[in-house]
Amino acid sequence: MIISNSSSLGLSQKSHRSLLTDISQIYESFQADANSDWNKISLVSYWKIGQRIVEVEQGNQERASYGHRVLI
Repeated sequence: MIISNSSSLGLSQKSHRSLLTDISQIYESFQADANSDWNKISLVSYWKIGQRIVEVEQGNQERASYGHRVLI
């Protein structure tokens, strides 16, 4: 919503601009924090999913068994 007439709010042009700038900065700051949190949550989730898949594929052994067969 854009308010074109700052005098209807009883604000000077400078105060109106300052208010809008502050609101924009607050919004952008929290949006950046939310994006960062989402990235962390996604990263941990994907890592845990991958970890679980590896555990099942390895049969709960600490290391995978490689080299038991030789392909010719």
